[in-house]
Amino acid sequence: MTHAGEPLIHQEYTRMALLYQERVVPRFVPIARRTVEEARLEPGQRVLDVGAGTGLATFLAAEAVGPKGEVVGLDASEGQLGIAEGLRQLRGLGQVRFTRGDATRLAFAGEFDAAISNLGIPPGFPPVLAGMHRAMRPPGRLSIAEWTSDRQDVFDDLREAIARHVVRDPPPELAALRQAVQARRGQLDAMGSAATFGQALRAAGFQQVEVRPFTHEVRFEGWRGAYGFAMSWGSREQEVRAMPAPEREALHAELAERWPGPFTARWRILHATATA
Repeated sequence: MTHAGEPLIHQEYTRMALLYQERVVPRFVPIARRTVEEARLEPGQRVLDVGAGTGLATFLAAEAVGPKGEVVGLDASEGQLGIAEGLRQLRGLGQVRFTRGDATRLAFAGEFDAAISNLGIPPGFPPVLAGMHRAMRPPGRLSIAEWTSDRQDVFDDLREAIARHVVRDPPPELAALRQAVQARRGQLDAMGSAATFGQALRAAGFQQVEVRPFTHEVRFEGWRGAYGFAMSWGSREQEVRAMPAPEREALHAELAERWPGPFTARWRILHATATA
């Protein structure tokens, strides 16, 4: 189930929603395209997108199902959904609907021909997957991209660098956020292997389960690009903002030495497909 600190994570996604849309979403486009393509959507189908964020995969799915289909994007972040709804209106996509909700308590039953999630499954995988299965009607198709528990370039390098400079006696708000982030990380790591993820899908009732790891390469123009990307998640931004100026400068110097010029990060991701 969702851990007690999860609302703090949702608040941070809301606070950083504009930067997330600007700096993160463009780098996730190829992964989202793969997620939607593997769903094998057809015109007129109804699709559920869990962890929709600002609507990246939702809008790609809407292209696939066309004006006679429907795509429902669900997320817990009010800020991200606000951006998604604004984009929906600008694009005139009447077949798209966004709703705020808890992915561990999906209220749908047999309403969808397909379900997708692009790097959006929150902690508490078993009830999320069970809810996605319940939301689909046979032989509905599932397509999910999710992080592996392997070391992730840029993410883990930055996390370790930040940890060397963090405030050791943080204010209560930052201390609570740290606990929430650690709890979420532990739950995600627990599901981050192909074998474990496949087992969870089968336990949720899915059939014809396939989980395949792949590597996604991302180009950064030096440390500032990678740093700006990583600062689009609120927990990291709060940690850096809380640092005394000398520590923050030391962090920047360390990152500049680590990435003195353009480089390619290689992210390890799982892609799962199944049928209801």
